[in-house]
Amino acid sequence: MAMNFGIAEQPKPKKTFKDYAFYGVVGFFALSTLGSVGKIMDPEGTARREQEAALRKAEQASQAVAAKPSRADYKVVEIVTACDMVTKRAVKNPSSLSTAWSWKEVPTSRGVAIYRNFTAMNGFGANLDSYYVCSYDAIDKKFVNYEIFDGNY
Repeated sequence: MAMNFGIAEQPKPKKTFKDYAFYGVVGFFALSTLGSVGKIMDPEGTARREQEAALRKAEQASQAVAAKPSRADYKVVEIVTACDMVTKRAVKNPSSLSTAWSWKEVPTSRGVAIYRNFTAMNGFGANLDSYYVCSYDAIDKKFVNYEIFDGNY
């Protein structure tokens, strides 16, 4: 049993926003000071981390260069055939489609772009010269773009 000798217990004052803000400011300065002391005391550790980050970045860049596909990664004739099939579905009169005997193959960073001239009849019966650009991604093994343009490439 606690004995009370006539001294009344004072209620604890409630903490206000100012009190918590003060603790936050003090904590922030304490942590920032400790952080700067750590940097001063461990400059080699910081330099080592920066070197490791640079090495990781260089390794990722070399892997990206190594990922560039070669011509052995895809068969151009199969890509051109698939692009011709898309062209046949895109023209108004598929039976009038006449593709050129040759095509232009342009290597890209991830695969190849095929340019090919063709002639097809429009809805009014006129033959129009056009060409398509069909892009194939050899890394992901999928077609990424197909466009038809007027004229010859």
